[in-house]
Amino acid sequence: MLSSFYAEDVFLLFYSLVQSGKLDVQHQDFSPILSFHSKIEDGSPLTKNQADYIVKILEKYKNLARSEEHTSELQSH
Repeated sequence: MLSSFYAEDVFLLFYSLVQSGKLDVQHQDFSPILSFHSKIEDGSPLTKNQADYIVKILEKYKNLARSEEHTSELQSH
């Protein structure tokens, strides 16, 4: 369960970058990102499959989030 909790925290940081326009995502990823954000904000537990999917999304965009521009944003949280 610890890995799921960690994934949720990182995902919320990722979501804030997407919502603020600092990180562009592919169109097909936007709907699942919104859905997972709503689920996390509602306090609903994630299934293992949902947590795994969140990790896949984070992996997909990790290089963009690691760029110099986004590093300071991630460290400030």
